[in-house]
Amino acid sequence: MPFEVRASCPEERDEILDVTDAAFERTSREFFETAWRLDPNDAPELHRVGVLDGRIVSAARIVRKTVRVGCAELTLGGIADVATHPDFRGRGYATEVLNDCLRYMDASGYHLSMLFTGLQAFYRRLGWEVFPTYHHLFHLLPNLQPPLTLPLSKGEMEGVSAGWKPALRIALLDQDQHLEAVAHVYEEFNLTRTATARRDVRAYESTLRWRFDPRAFFVAFEGDEVVAYVRGAFGEEAALHEFGCLPGSEETLRGLVQHFVVEARAHGARRLAATLPREEGVLTVLTRCAESVHIRQGSGMMLRLMGVRRFLEALVPELERRVIAAGHAASFALGISCLNEQVEIRWDDWRITLGDLSQPSLVLTLSPIVLLQLLLGIGAPALASVPMTAEQRSIVAAIANAGEFVYWSADGF
Repeated sequence: MPFEVRASCPEERDEILDVTDAAFERTSREFFETAWRLDPNDAPELHRVGVLDGRIVSAARIVRKTVRVGCAELTLGGIADVATHPDFRGRGYATEVLNDCLRYMDASGYHLSMLFTGLQAFYRRLGWEVFPTYHHLFHLLPNLQPPLTLPLSKGEMEGVSAGWKPALRIALLDQDQHLEAVAHVYEEFNLTRTATARRDVRAYESTLRWRFDPRAFFVAFEGDEVVAYVRGAFGEEAALHEFGCLPGSEETLRGLVQHFVVEARAHGARRLAATLPREEGVLTVLTRCAESVHIRQGSGMMLRLMGVRRFLEALVPELERRVIAAGHAASFALGISCLNEQVEIRWDDWRITLGDLSQPSLVLTLSPIVLLQLLLGIGAPALASVPMTAEQRSIVAAIANAGEFVYWSADGF
């Protein structure tokens, strides 16, 4: 029988686990089984399989998520658990399974695909491109002991107070009591933050069963209300996976982050790794707790655009918001040429519409990764050399004003 790629059937779960178990010698079968079972969006059709002579020999999993881009939302397909049985490697089976994943996501209306890998060249052949991320590594001071008071004067940084609230109430996460409050804080903190994933309580219940260090998840209160949280993991190199607070509780969050660092050091941490949004008060706290700080550019995240017009259609509400925020009242038409698609973005009467190219004053010919960089918040340096008038640059700057790109590591797959 010829090699066949298709969706899995419910009764094939154990056979797929056999393949992943054989392919990933250093990762337990239980890890994959737990991740699949606890993913609230998991379904048989999201497991794509390659079958040879009636036997599954290759597989990959699509992790379905909804992510924000400002006030818009995109459907993202994460690619995970790409595996070929060792006895059948080198025949192109994984490539065929991945192409089947792409066909499925395209037919199902996905906007983006994301994966994390060290094999960039392999996935680049199929259209994924490295999307740069930046990570902080803090080498912690050796003498951090609670209670810790950092010498922050008001003159050192605007918005950071000279001391922390003396009666800050902090507790380890109690899943029965705090989970709904943490989910609420997350939503408020990330309401318009680009690339953050939509979550509900089920998402926390799943990840906290298999990717959870119970020593390193803290909540902070104002009165009886949970207003901030910090989530991470302890070890010689501790990790700060995520944090958040309600509006107006930024000082409480800074105090909670300070507490997290002290606890990490007490548990033997010498270094702290974190992927941080631009919350300057938090960065200041972490910097004050460190002998040195290094910023590393990561290349493990790769993105793939699933369709230009589809992507832009989903972003229309956010693009309108950006242009209005920029105060750009004059009508314009901007052409985008990418992936053999040509789309015109038209701004008129305070509305954005999309259409085929007519006679826009400017057409940007972009690679998919440059278009993603332009609209998802890290800018597109390649556009600096494109000839434009001042008016055209102001138009591009308006639609590109996405804020910052933050994909919390707790949402990894």
